[in-house]
Amino acid sequence: MKKYKNNKQKAHYEAIHDDYSDHYYDKESLAYRKKFILEPLFKSINLDNAIIADLASGIGMTSSIMGNYFPNAKFTGFDISSKACEEYKNKLGFPAYEVDLTRPYESDLKFDVAVVIGGLHHCISDLETTINNIANLIKKDGHFLMMEPNSCYVLEPIRKLWYKTDKYFEADTERALDHDVILKIARKNFELVDVKYCGGIAYFLIFNSLVFRMPKFIKKLFKSILFRQEVLFNRLPGKLPFAYFLAKWKKI
Repeated sequence: MKKYKNNKQKAHYEAIHDDYSDHYYDKESLAYRKKFILEPLFKSINLDNAIIADLASGIGMTSSIMGNYFPNAKFTGFDISSKACEEYKNKLGFPAYEVDLTRPYESDLKFDVAVVIGGLHHCISDLETTINNIANLIKKDGHFLMMEPNSCYVLEPIRKLWYKTDKYFEADTERALDHDVILKIARKNFELVDVKYCGGIAYFLIFNSLVFRMPKFIKKLFKSILFRQEVLFNRLPGKLPFAYFLAKWKKI
């Protein structure tokens, strides 16, 4: 297992790990992840019997949800946090590897699909190396599925300021992404299948309740109405209104 010293992103995530798990893995946040992120991402892809890499896997909630849909799939977690990797292995019984994807990484493992939920934007110190590492993990004609914050969002200047002032962000090593820019970086390895822009009030108050200091009992009270609003909001056109994007790429 590799150890990464003096890594700001690793130190930051491990410092907030317990708070992060408490808010991002509660019932309401997981319902948002399922309905508005994961179901749209793997729509039209049959992942049963697939071998799936869960990148920036945390303790494995994405793998757990996907496993409910595709019970014959096999998962492997990859995360910068050794603590998260241990919890992933204990929780799911699948392997997990401590990896810093911003540094060159070689592996004999090959996957039908790689999925990352809000992890790529933590790799801005070297996105090209990160994307090359991910490409090397995916079989030809396999898929790379992602959800990342959208830097074309109309409120991006406020988000940048928030990143700099809130203890739950590490502004030197994370920022929102422009999908078209990262696709250009990846063009030698991937082609676009689909991209969709999403994310309204429920994304912030339900899914990101930690950074908004939203008490979990309030999330329970307002989840239903905010979810209905989110469905309608996500029908708007363009990039500007939306806080994140969902992208599906194919390995070439």
